Amino acid sequence: MRERFSSCSENRPSNENRFLIPALEKMEKNKDRLNEIDMNKFREMYTDKFVDIDLEYIQDKEQEFEEEASFSKKEVKRRGEIMEAVTIFNLSNWLGENVTARKASRFDDIRNKIDAVVEIDQETSREIMALAIDVTHVSGADRNSGQIGRNLEKKLLSIKKEIEKGRLGTIKYFESSDGTFQGKLSQIPRVVVGVDTRTLMQLVELWINDKEEEIENHSVAFQVIEEMIMQLETYLEYAKEIKQNKVQKALERQLKIIQKIQADKIANSNESEIDFSYREKDRAFQEIKLGMENFSRI
Repeated sequence: MRERFSSCSENRPSNENRFLIPALEKMEKNKDRLNEIDMNKFREMYTDKFVDIDLEYIQDKEQEFEEEASFSKKEVKRRGEIMEAVTIFNLSNWLGENVTARKASRFDDIRNKIDAVVEIDQETSREIMALAIDVTHVSGADRNSGQIGRNLEKKLLSIKKEIEKGRLGTIKYFESSDGTFQGKLSQIPRVVVGVDTRTLMQLVELWINDKEEEIENHSVAFQVIEEMIMQLETYLEYAKEIKQNKVQKALERQLKIIQKIQADKIANSNESEIDFSYREKDRAFQEIKLGMENFSRI
């Protein structure tokens, strides 16, 4: 997902723009908070030659996108970038204090389809585990009744192929938040975190008006966790079915952690007051659920 911290001169008047343009401006002011992994810090590890090759790859792909992408695709990408930023800024509040999130390197974003890296510091050890999150949202163009959106289907097919090959996601440029590890990570479960445009606009309106507490307590926190669990459970079942034992162990480990986060969050909330209406109202949640029901047939 391309990160672009500026509004586009092509912007069309729309009801969304009164939120999206201020959101893009706020992203620009707060881009340091995304804590994007800096590829240049890996020059000693990978050598200048190979880092420069990766940077050239990024440049080529970005130029290709600019030349070939339609206006509508650029609009969808900008909305996705805003959701990505809101997610990274708020994920530790949604999942718990022992969770940190940062933007993946541009290379891992484009090549490995990883938007953000989440680290979970477990209570029982100092071990840091990373969870790759691909942030997306569903726009009106994808709202075909009973069908999975094209963008989501493409992402799920990529994850399915990883499982079939016995390997999960790879993060080439990884640096732990405490600075104790730098290098490449493999066998990282990759999940899709999705919201539809309606939910996105709710979050953006709160965000640009600095209503941080309302974002922290928004039902999207439960939605994100439930989407993660749905996917990890489905991927685990599929890995068992095709006897990919290494993948199975990685998925079991991450699923157990996210399930505990969910249980703790519910225990610390008044369950009767939790708004689960996203299960019926949020189109992205419904499409992810449908994708999981049809995962083996994608």
